[in-house]
Amino acid sequence: MATAIVIGAGIAGLAAGISLDQAGWDVELYEQADELATMGAALSIWPNAVAALDQLGCGEAFRTGAPRLERFGACLASGVPVMFTTVADAANGASAWLPSRTWLQSVLLRRFGAKRVALSHRVENFSADAHGVKAWFANGREARGDLLIAADGIWSRIANDILGVAPRHAGYGGLLGMAPPMAELPDRAAGIEYWGYRERFGLFDHGSAGKYWFYMCNEPDGPAAAALTNTEIMARLAGWPPHLREVVMATGAEATIPFSVHAKPPPRRLGRGRVVCVGDASHAMEPNLGQGACQALEDAVALGEAARGQAAMAILPVFERMRLKRVRKFVSASAQGSLIMHRHPALLQLARLPAVRWLAGEAVRWRLPDYFQMPSLNR
Repeated sequence: MATAIVIGAGIAGLAAGISLDQAGWDVELYEQADELATMGAALSIWPNAVAALDQLGCGEAFRTGAPRLERFGACLASGVPVMFTTVADAANGASAWLPSRTWLQSVLLRRFGAKRVALSHRVENFSADAHGVKAWFANGREARGDLLIAADGIWSRIANDILGVAPRHAGYGGLLGMAPPMAELPDRAAGIEYWGYRERFGLFDHGSAGKYWFYMCNEPDGPAAAALTNTEIMARLAGWPPHLREVVMATGAEATIPFSVHAKPPPRRLGRGRVVCVGDASHAMEPNLGQGACQALEDAVALGEAARGQAAMAILPVFERMRLKRVRKFVSASAQGSLIMHRHPALLQLARLPAVRWLAGEAVRWRLPDYFQMPSLNR
């Protein structure tokens, strides 16, 4: 049986391992962390990714612990609506969900098998040639196989060596948090972004867990990035809809996570020879479409299909035919999603015009069915 070495036990790596299992490969999965720690951020899992989870055999288990996301839209900081729609209308009746990253990863881990993940294995080097692949780890171990899957995230050394591109700071960052349930703000299974001048606020119902929120603003790269506090964010939200400040006020500092947005340019390829890069390792994108984890799950399903009955050297060309055009589109569109708020905020004035808001809504509704549809995987 052919062997695949998967590097990284995040969403992309676990999903790739499951899919390769289904395709009949012997999978070895290595993770640099000493333990798979919980992570509090919420993820939007749109219908295309739900379909991928179903194909991975995880959909039913996933739904038992993920709150629904039924409505989404955008407003100006003043509260004037720009665009609203429902997931069902945008995806022909399909559903979306807003799980914690921890929940999604736990579902994938149970499906793959936690005891099969080799922890404390940080890659120091790798090689690939006509005879196979090798990975050397900092703990002195060595792995050999037929195929190497780089699924170790945006800072993947393997992917950066193979693809020749490094992550770039996107020019903005901020703070995300999880507020407890609030009686005055009942759960409506909705997610709304509020757009201001070089800043924005997102508020998402997270079922019985409360409210997931994020605040983003322009920032410099590196150590000069502002370490925002809840108090500073509440001050910046003066004049915005008052319930946004109430949500921030209800959130303890221990329930917040600072972040700076980094992304990669649209990839020109997804690997080389016996090395295939998946998820953020190859196409880390800005968070403006909520498709980062979704595209990692699509990658996994396509990888399994490409690997089914194929020799290792034949897999990458098939995988790239399935995935390259689509992930390039998502990386580009995700970058465009920050243009109005962070790069050309003067255009927000146009969003006050009813005709512009109507056009914006129609443009979004026109694109969403393609985004939310799991593509057919033809070799």
